[in-house]
Amino acid sequence: MFLKAKSERTYPLRIGIDVGGTFTDLVAMDEGDSAPVAFKTPTTPADPSDGVLNGIDGLASSMGLDAGE
Repeated sequence: MFLKAKSERTYPLRIGIDVGGTFTDLVAMDEGDSAPVAFKTPTTPADPSDGVLNGIDGLASSMGLDAGE
């Protein structure tokens, strides 16, 4: 997956996702930074993909990225 930073720079980003019964946990790491970033969001039992997408948006935002790019 490639995300575009607000600086227009693109780079590979690795994302790990764990969908649990209560929370969906996400962690991301880009190749240029050794510090992983974690994000937690409520799981959406009716449609788990909603929780995953919400988590990706939150994770990207916490990293200063735009998930829509």
